[in-house]
Amino acid sequence: MDITHNGIGKNEELGDSLILVHQNVIGLSSKISVFVSLLTLDNINPQFLCFSEHHMSESILCLINIENCNLVTSFCHQIYRKGGVCIHVRKDICYKNIDLTRYSEEKN
Repeated sequence: MDITHNGIGKNEELGDSLILVHQNVIGLSSKISVFVSLLTLDNINPQFLCFSEHHMSESILCLINIENCNLVTSFCHQIYRKGGVCIHVRKDICYKNIDLTRYSEEKN
């Protein structure tokens, strides 16, 4: 994994930059440990982790534990299988959760 920010390589100083990592995981439960290990090996400490296509229900998604991160929002399909998105925020980041459920619609 090689993450760059405005031409800054992974081995260069990012300073006060915002680091957001997004991955279309196509099934998070079987890949989370590998993904987090890659971030650790590359010394990447993102403020935000966004996963799309996590393929989990709300009850299972809440059991996913990413060290030093909180699950702050997610969408899980109720009728259809697969899909879904979730956002984890590093614990030292202050945030305000905005309820977007009225805009969430399955298959749209």
